[in-house]
Amino acid sequence: MAELYYQEQWLEKKFAFNCVNLVFDLCDFGLNVRVFLFVVSRGAIPIYLLGEVVDNLTRLGTSMIAMYKWRQFIFKLMKLQDIHAEEGQEIQCCICLGDITVGKKLGCSHVFHLVCLRAWLIEKSECPTCRSPIQLDQQRANANQAADLNQRRGNNNRLDRMMQDRVNQQGN
Repeated sequence: MAELYYQEQWLEKKFAFNCVNLVFDLCDFGLNVRVFLFVVSRGAIPIYLLGEVVDNLTRLGTSMIAMYKWRQFIFKLMKLQDIHAEEGQEIQCCICLGDITVGKKLGCSHVFHLVCLRAWLIEKSECPTCRSPIQLDQQRANANQAADLNQRRGNNNRLDRMMQDRVNQQGN
């Protein structure tokens, strides 16, 4: 229903399903704990229910980890550089073969629709065009390294100027 409303694939669909799954796992866990405590209060030790409680905890942990990883994946995709096609410029997504008006640019300079890229990266972690490995964390790290390098170069230029000024002052 939400996909029809948005007229394209809904990016947060898997997150919503993970949340629903998490709620059901929490309810299942709560009910099993209540039954376990009820039986214990009657003076019996329900070993068979202990296995269910442990199984519920395992599923609950798995659901929480899956939800966290999916959110991180979507946030990393959203941080990729946005590309807007200018008038007269035609950029084609090689995944769906549709024209791109707004897309995401990878480190290898290829541009794709966000929805297409998300679907592709679920299956493979390489660029669909050039097959180079895609590391979503790497691009931000490279930008930070470039900024640090530029800052160091600026500091070195200042040091060179200061040294040159001192040499000039000593020479005078």
